[in-house]
Amino acid sequence: RDNNLVTRGDYYINANNILAVRYIRSRPYAFSPALLEANYRTYDDAGDNTSVAYTHTSGSWTQDTRVGFNLIDMYRLDKLMADPKFGNVAFGWSSSGSKLEWDAGSYTTVQEAVSYSRGKQTFQFGGIVERAIAYQIQYAPTAINYSNLTQFLANTPNTVQIQMIGDPTKRTLPDGSPAFKNTRDQFGAYIQDDVKVTKSLTLNLGVRYDYFTIPVEVNNRVYNRYLDPNRPELGPG
Repeated sequence: RDNNLVTRGDYYINANNILAVRYIRSRPYAFSPALLEANYRTYDDAGDNTSVAYTHTSGSWTQDTRVGFNLIDMYRLDKLMADPKFGNVAFGWSSSGSKLEWDAGSYTTVQEAVSYSRGKQTFQFGGIVERAIAYQIQYAPTAINYSNLTQFLANTPNTVQIQMIGDPTKRTLPDGSPAFKNTRDQFGAYIQDDVKVTKSLTLNLGVRYDYFTIPVEVNNRVYNRYLDPNRPELGPG
């Protein structure tokens, strides 16, 4: 089901200044049945988006400033995740087991755009600064792997993976450390010049540059692996 709310308010400060505020609230929910009836899956998500826009006009000038904050929370749960006797069994095909997954994060964005018009020419410039933060944590049950049906019937698995689970209520890892947190920044700027040569021809000249930082995990648990000359078969990662 969808559960959405949208509110917006515009305030005309005066003939040259307008302030607009918008808020969007989303609380979608989904139920997904499974072949094993007791192991149905649910998605419980949440989203909150707030944006503020300020527009100023003065003669040939127009200035537009926008600030936005987007908060996202996605929670997936397979019902039998809480049952320690229900694991993931695989021998050519997989029973899939159960999983609890939590993904969350936020976007904070500031944008600025300025334009100046004179005669047949319009000059524009502006930029963007954005920070994206992403959290992720997963809990999975014990996984038992067989090469074939014969091994399965004889109960002689190739591998058994015992999953250590943290505290789902606190969303921590087994050692008590917090969920993975990745941060990425964006910095961008542009300049554009529009020239109306004739009634049917306008030249658009401009340049834009955007720089995205490498995602950084707060505790350095995720990193880029460079090429190791001693083990080149691994390649960069």
